Amino acid sequence: MLINLKPSATIWMTAFRPFFLLGTMYAFLAMVAWLSILFGWMPSPFKGSAIDWHGYEMVFGFLRAILIGFLFTAGQSWTGKTLLKGTSLLSITLLWILGRFAFLNQQILAAFSFGLDITLDLIILYLLVIAFHAKGQERNRIISYGYFLFFLCHLLAGFASFHVIPMESTLHYVHLAIFILVLFVMIIAGRILPFFTSAAIREASPANHRLVERLIHPLFFIFLAFELIVYWLEMARFGSAILALLLGYLNVYRLSKWESLKAIRIPILFILHISYFWLALGFIFFALFRLNVIPASSAYHLFTVGGLSTFIYGMVTRVSLGHTARQIIASKWTHFAYYLLNAAVIIRVGLPLFSIYKESYLIAGIFWIIAFGLFVCQYIKILISPRLDGKLG
Repeated sequence: MLINLKPSATIWMTAFRPFFLLGTMYAFLAMVAWLSILFGWMPSPFKGSAIDWHGYEMVFGFLRAILIGFLFTAGQSWTGKTLLKGTSLLSITLLWILGRFAFLNQQILAAFSFGLDITLDLIILYLLVIAFHAKGQERNRIISYGYFLFFLCHLLAGFASFHVIPMESTLHYVHLAIFILVLFVMIIAGRILPFFTSAAIREASPANHRLVERLIHPLFFIFLAFELIVYWLEMARFGSAILALLLGYLNVYRLSKWESLKAIRIPILFILHISYFWLALGFIFFALFRLNVIPASSAYHLFTVGGLSTFIYGMVTRVSLGHTARQIIASKWTHFAYYLLNAAVIIRVGLPLFSIYKESYLIAGIFWIIAFGLFVCQYIKILISPRLDGKLG
C-alpha cells in the first residue's frame, strides 16, 4: 500500500505529510474532473451546478487540506508542543477524505459526507483554540478566529447546496471563504517572508512597517463585512471596492518593504514573493470587478490561482524539504512547475478580459495539472519517508 495506515508510520508523524500529499493529489484530480465535466468529456455526477462543486472543492477540499497541514506544522513551532500526530492525525485525514463526496447526486451519501467534513472543521477549531488560547499565544489567536469564520462559510455553503438556505448563495459563501484564506496568507506571509528573505540573502534587510501592520487586518475585516452584505445590498459593492483598493495599495507597499527583487536568484523563495504580488494585485482587480470594469472570474482567480495556490505551491515545496532535513533547494522540475503555475495565473486571469473563456480554462487547467502532477511525482517519497537526520517528524 502506498500510504501506511499504521498510526506509527512516518506519514502520521507531522500534519504536513498526509495533508500536503493528499491535498496536492486532490488538486490534480479535481482539475482533471472539472475540465472533463466542463468540456463534456464526462457527465457530471454532482448535484446542482458543477461550478458550485468546483468552487466548493477547490476551497474546502484542496486549499483547506494544505491549510490544515501548514497550521498544525507551524503551530508546533509557535507553541513548542506537538499538536497532531499518530492516531489523531490519521483520524482527521480520513474525515477529510470521506468529506469529499458532499456534492454527489446520492442525497444520503452526500449528507453523511458533509456531516463528516463539518465534524473535521469542529475538531480542527477545537484543537486550534486549545493551542492558541493558552497563555503566551495572544499573537496566534487571530488564526483560530479566522478558522471559525472559515468554518461558518463552509457550513453555510453546504447548507446552500442542500437547499436549507437558497442554493444560489453557495458561491457567495465559497467566495467569502476565499477571502478568509487570503487573510491567512496575509498573516503567514507577514511573519515568514521577511524572515526567509533576510536569512537567505545576506545583503537584504526586509522589514514590516508598524502602521501598515496595525491597519491591514482591521481594514480586511471591514472589507469582509461589506462582502458579506453585498449579496443582499448591491450598493455595498462601492464600499467593498474602496476597501479593496486600499488593501491592494497596502499590500503592494508591504511587499515593497520585503525587498522581493533580491530574492529573484532563489526560486524557492522568489515564488513566495511573486504569489504575494498576485494577492496584492488581486485586491485591485477585485475593486475593478466591483465597479463593473472586469469580469468576476478574473478577479476571483487572481486570488485563488495566483495569491493562494502559488503561495501554497511555494510553501509545500519548501516545508516538505526543510521539515524532512533536506536542503531547501528547488529542483529544475520544480522551477518548471513554478513557471507553469504563474503562466496559468496569467492565462486564467488575462484571457477572460478579452472574452476568451474556454481557451483560458483549458490551457490554465492543463498547466495546473502538470504543475501539481510534478509535485506529487517528486515529493511523494519525501513525504512518506523518515527525515534524513533520523529525527521524528
